[in-house]
Amino acid sequence: HDEYYDVDPINQTHVVVAAMDELTAAECPASHPCTLETILVVNLDTKYTKSVYERYRKGTSENEWHDVDRIGESRYLVAEMERESVFIVNTSTEMVTWRWDSQSHYNISTGGSQAFTTPGWPEDWTHLNDVEQLPDGRIMVSMRNHDEILFINKTTGVNNSWTIGENDDTSILFEQHNPDYIPETRGGPAVI
Repeated sequence: HDEYYDVDPINQTHVVVAAMDELTAAECPASHPCTLETILVVNLDTKYTKSVYERYRKGTSENEWHDVDRIGESRYLVAEMERESVFIVNTSTEMVTWRWDSQSHYNISTGGSQAFTTPGWPEDWTHLNDVEQLPDGRIMVSMRNHDEILFINKTTGVNNSWTIGENDDTSILFEQHNPDYIPETRGGPAVI
C-alpha cells in the first residue's frame, strides 16, 4: 500500500490497519485519479492480510482514514479526514450504521493549523486524527487543528463538560496527535 495511518491490536495474533493507495485514472472505476481507502486485518503469525472494507474516493489529496479501531466482530470505528467525520461501519453488510460530522459542533470559521499554517476550512480544517470508543460507549475524538479532544455520546452528541482543550488556546493542548484514554480501572479517567 502507498501509505499506512494506524495499527491497533485486535488480540494476541491479529491487528487492524488503516491503509490507502493513490490510483491513476486508468486504475480507478471512474475517469479521474482516486484513492482507495482500506481497512486491513493482519495475522501476525501467518502474515495473511485480509481487506475487510474498502472505499474509493475522488482525488489523491491527503484526506485519509487517519484512524480505525475494531469495536465488534464486524464493526469498525473510523476517523475520516476528508469528510471531517467519524463513522461506524458494519463490514459484513458494508453499511455505515452511525456518523458524526464536525460541522454539527464547529463553525467553519474556526480551526486550521497554527504549526503548519494551514488556513482552515475547507483545507485542513479539523485534522481529525484519532478516534477511540470508550468502555461506556462514548467516542473520544482528537481534533488537532482545534486543539481539542471531544467526547461524543452517539445519541446526544458532544459532551462539552468532558472536552479537553480549547480552540487556539495552545497552553492546554497544541495540535495533539493520537491521544489514548486511560479508564478508571487503570488509574483514570485520564488522557495521554
